[in-house]
Amino acid sequence: GDDNCHYQTVEMLVNELVQHGKQFEMMAYPNRTHAIREGDGTTLHLRQMMTDFLKRSLRF
Repeated sequence: GDDNCHYQTVEMLVNELVQHGKQFEMMAYPNRTHAIREGDGTTLHLRQMMTDFLKRSLRF
């Protein structure tokens, strides 16, 4: 969710990452602003995703 970045720009980035064989993870939060606070459970979900990513990446 980001009202400062058009989704077409995200698609362009994804295409470039794939074309260059780069692994990535992405989570979309539709109809949210740049702060990603709107919607029930959004903040909790985002924080859990971030925590899980750090645990996997840092091998906690």
